[in-house]
Amino acid sequence: MSRMTKKNIIQSTLQMSFFILISRIFGFVREMFLVRYLGVNAVSDAYNTAFRIPNGLRKIFAEGALSAALVPSLVSKHDNYSQISKTITLTLVIIQSMLLALCAIIWVYADAVITFTSPGYSLEQHAAAVPLLKILIAFILFISSSAIMACGLQTIHHFFVPAAGQIAINIVFIGVLIGCLRYNLPIEYLAWGIVFAGFVQALMHVIGYFYSGLTFSLPTWSTWRDFGVILIKFFPCLITMSILEINVYVDGQFASYLPVGSTTFISYASNFMRIPLGIFAVAFSTILLPHFSRVSIYKPKRLSFYLLESIKMILWISLPAALLMGFFSYDIFYTTYYSPKFTLYDVQQVSILLQAFLFGLIFFSLNKILMNIYYALHSTVIPTVISLVAVGVNIALNYFLMNTFGALGLVTATSLAALFQTVLFLAVLRYHFNLKIYINVLYKFLVRYMAQLLATAVLFYTLYFAITRSITTSLPNYSQLLLHSFVMWLWVAPLCLAVMLTLYVTRGLFGIKVHFLK
Repeated sequence: MSRMTKKNIIQSTLQMSFFILISRIFGFVREMFLVRYLGVNAVSDAYNTAFRIPNGLRKIFAEGALSAALVPSLVSKHDNYSQISKTITLTLVIIQSMLLALCAIIWVYADAVITFTSPGYSLEQHAAAVPLLKILIAFILFISSSAIMACGLQTIHHFFVPAAGQIAINIVFIGVLIGCLRYNLPIEYLAWGIVFAGFVQALMHVIGYFYSGLTFSLPTWSTWRDFGVILIKFFPCLITMSILEINVYVDGQFASYLPVGSTTFISYASNFMRIPLGIFAVAFSTILLPHFSRVSIYKPKRLSFYLLESIKMILWISLPAALLMGFFSYDIFYTTYYSPKFTLYDVQQVSILLQAFLFGLIFFSLNKILMNIYYALHSTVIPTVISLVAVGVNIALNYFLMNTFGALGLVTATSLAALFQTVLFLAVLRYHFNLKIYINVLYKFLVRYMAQLLATAVLFYTLYFAITRSITTSLPNYSQLLLHSFVMWLWVAPLCLAVMLTLYVTRGLFGIKVHFLK
């Protein structure tokens, strides 16, 4: 049996987090160009709606539900490359055939799909979204094939290509956007460029797949039997792992009835919320899924311990990330998006939505870990039921909050539904699977960590305001550049990193113990 030690987990998580961070930085640049290209209008709403459909399928047939069902089954092969290769080959053939049929249906009925996903759209928004959807739907075919091969690579602890692939796709995306801006090309060129970026990522995975020693092999009868088990797990996972996407999709339906630009605002805020979510929570949960699967087989009693320590780790990283991004939310969008196509009003609106999303960041992150515990226990029905209940809560809250608060109400509803889902996940693990949650330990950890955060926050705010005051008084001619342009991040980013380093170095002074930080 190939196993991952705590050191392996941290090293792999840091490696994947680094590549995801680089990918998010490129994504950050991509969004800057995208705003300058599209602005906030009916066309931007149409683009975000059309792209949301293949991107939502990506969370189901790519790194979401399919990975959750496939990785635990591959782990049981005990790193038998031949068996893993056969399973991956069969999965590629079946899943890609299903997707090809689905894409064909969406292409033929694109008009009806847009009507269903955004029933409140105007004729202009609807007419712009339909041709974009017909192009962008092909994106999922390349992304899904990449994700299936990535499952095989992750099973044998090869995380480089899956992480680097995201960087490559953003680089191609940015190149296409620059070309569209420079030559004033229509948005259809951008759509085709996104599809090409997916092809590049798929090609990288094919090369990495063969380089790692895996192959494409004819399946045997036992492979078909194993794949049947994967499918049984996959369909419940389809709902559970895609819950955030489902809620965002539901929000999109509601947002289509709001003023033009609301869909775009929600999309931009969601994209920035996914930066910290992806850099650590996604990376950490990806690394832990095969580890949890092995622990559930060989040392099931240790799952309670790893659950506790994973929750502590998520809280340790997510709380300061949410607080820092919330504090700088206006500056984030002002320094990157503000332009003739993105007004001060737009900056204000999207920054408020980001703050609402950040409230749910902790719960979005925790839910990724908690779902992996369920899948390690080979339970897919229970988390599916819980996720469906959470979707119902989100819909109910949308109806209650949208009329009063508009787009802010929709985002708040999504965050509150994530909180509700976290509570249900923990309750069922405690009372149905008899896993210890260690509430008292978590409570003591939170009390100590809040004290550390408060002390660090006082130090941070004092230093931050001292720097800004010094710039204003000593360098008045450069204050606009240093405080209200992209240049400000050259000193703010190191300051934020210093905050995280302070939390790490001083954790012993506050009695904070996290297994994965030792």
